[in-house]
Amino acid sequence: MGSRTRNIATLAGAALLTAVSFAGAAKAETVVIEMLNINPANPGTVMVYNPGVTRANVGDTIVFKSVDPAHNAVSIEGMIPEGAEPFSSPISQDFEYVVTEEGTYGFYCIPHAGLGMAGLILVGDHTVNLEEAKAVRHTSPLLGQRFQALFAEVE
Repeated sequence: MGSRTRNIATLAGAALLTAVSFAGAAKAETVVIEMLNINPANPGTVMVYNPGVTRANVGDTIVFKSVDPAHNAVSIEGMIPEGAEPFSSPISQDFEYVVTEEGTYGFYCIPHAGLGMAGLILVGDHTVNLEEAKAVRHTSPLLGQRFQALFAEVE
């Protein structure tokens, strides 16, 4: 085989390998979490994220959608995977966060922590920090109760 033929074969092989790599790669998605005053599925529950438990993959963008005013989303120390960047959104504004690590991400609304406004994002193998996230103690009893209910949904 001549050098020109070898070069063409090498380039063709590289192109095929690249195509296979892209075909096997998961496409990043956008996942929306609404920040609400009233739970649409249960009007007796107030100050909620909808959904309360969200599943995502590494690389996905989480959009916290400000549907009702005076809400935000803030990650909780001890409730995000090692290597993940903490987040804190402005109040009453949409906010985007790209999840970079597998694990469980716990978050809450600062103005409504006392009312138990909390949520979970489960990314890939969310069990890598699940026990640590469950062990976090919260200053608001209602926040602790909401997280207990959310963790019960996960199990």
